[in-house]
Parts: sequence; C-alpha cells; structure tokens
Amino acid sequence: MGRKRVVFLFIWMTISISPIFSQGVSDYNWIFGTTGNGIRFNIATDSATATTGNPGMGLGGSAVATDPWTGELLFFTDGNTVYDANNLFMPNGLGLNGNPASAQSVIVSAVPGTTDQYYIFTNTATPAAGGTLTFSIVNMSQFGNAAFPLPPSGDVTSKNQAIPVMPGNLSQGMIIIPNANCDGFWLIAQESGADTYHVLEVNAGGLNNITTYTGLVGLPIEASSMAYHAGSNRLAVAPEDPDNNIVIFDVDPATGALSLFASVLNSGLMVTANEAIYDVEWSFNGDYLYYSVIGEAG
Repeated sequence: MGRKRVVFLFIWMTISISPIFSQGVSDYNWIFGTTGNGIRFNIATDSATATTGNPGMGLGGSAVATDPWTGELLFFTDGNTVYDANNLFMPNGLGLNGNPASAQSVIVSAVPGTTDQYYIFTNTATPAAGGTLTFSIVNMSQFGNAAFPLPPSGDVTSKNQAIPVMPGNLSQGMIIIPNANCDGFWLIAQESGADTYHVLEVNAGGLNNITTYTGLVGLPIEASSMAYHAGSNRLAVAPEDPDNNIVIFDVDPATGALSLFASVLNSGLMVTANEAIYDVEWSFNGDYLYYSVIGEAG
C-alpha cells in the first residue's frame, strides 16, 4: 500500500455509511488500495470472497456506498474519483477535492430526506498540513453510464461545494455517524494542531448547524483516523503526532455532543519519524480497541 507499518490489526478501508445503521448489509462491499482488489460478503452466509478488476485507487482511505437492504454495490471513491458499480468513471465524477493519499480523505452518507441521493465529503488534508472539507452529491436515479433498460448507475450532480459553517485547517481524521433517530448524521472533524473538534449536523435541512468542542483533552493533536462503535456510542481518535496517546470520547447520538471517556495510556510511542499511530478500529463487541503503528524500521 506504499507505506511501511507494523500492524496489530489493519483495517484500511472506510466502509459505507448506511442511512439506517441497523441494516447489517450496508458494509458488505470493501474496495481499497492501489491494486484493484476488494472483498464482498455473501448476504446469506456472511462469507467473504475476494474481488478483482476494480480500478486502482489512491494510497489512502476509500469510501464505498452499498444499498443497506440488498447489499448491492452502488459506487465507490478514493476522494478524487467516483466509480460506479461497473468500475466506470461516474459522469462528473473526476476531480473531487479529496487527497487520495491521506488516511481518511473521504466519507459517504445518504442525503437525509432525499431518495437515491448520497453525500460525498472530501478533505484536502495531508499528514503535514490541515485541509478543507467540501461535499459532492451522487444521484443514483440518474442513468449515468447505464443504457436503457438497465437500471441507472448514477451521476455526480453537484461537486466540490463549500460548507460555510465548517472551519478550515482540519486534520486527516474524520467520521460520520447516525443520529439517535436514524434520520440524519453527525460529521465529526478535528482541527489540526488543536484540542478542538467540530460536529456538523447532517439533516434534511442541509449542512447548516455546527457545534465546536474545545479543551476536551488538554493536548493539541493531529488526528490521523477515527473509529466509532455504535453499541457503546464511543469514538476513538488516533493521533498522527509521535508520543501522543489515543483518546476515546463518549458521543451523545441525540445531540452529537462529545465528552472525554479515556486516554489509552502508553499507546503513543516516541518515534524517529513524524508519525506513530496510523489507524484505529473497534472489535465487534466494543471490548477491544486495535491500532496500527507506522514509522519505525522493523
């Protein structure tokens, strides 16, 4: 994948964000990396099958949109290019603002209150500098590359739109999670080099409300990745900086409010490179938190 890492558990791809999280097939398609590989899970047995022939993407994280009811692949993106389910460039899907080499350059969610439309949120951040967040919209009711009578394969109908309420200078790490009523989402981003987190409400009214939380930890960090466990409503944030520990927040799904739960002591390592912790992920039951390390030979 282009970068050396010591891996305790390595889960690289950003899974699709379902409009309804309780539907267990919204994450049945994983597409990731530069080699065109992927994994698809059988909807009846949950068995995994390797897939090939997907276009190679960037070195960083990717996002996949899957139908939450059928498990059907809808589209996928590395934050720069959008591909339809047939591995073709989606119309108007080139030149999105995401950085395909960053850990979490792109996330996807349904557009609340709108049928067959999906947000693609992209971040320009790099490991060395903060970035800005923009959004694009995919309309899956548009024919795209499909020819009648085949079902539509989607168009990107709006691209690289600014979010006026969202500040700039954002770290790589970001995530989107469902609200308590499953009729909207909370998009969580972190301000580069600060102890500041921004929670954007994504609802049927658009992207207009944001709440900022400062001083929750007491230390500024650069977030490289985030992982959420829905059963416990806990958010783990992996710092990019050497010698900083992973932090875990409680998330109120009704309001999006963040509060500090714990710092994972001794998870931060002093390294000779610029980065220690690379990625973080929860076990299925939320009892364990795994992370990968980057930057040291061997």
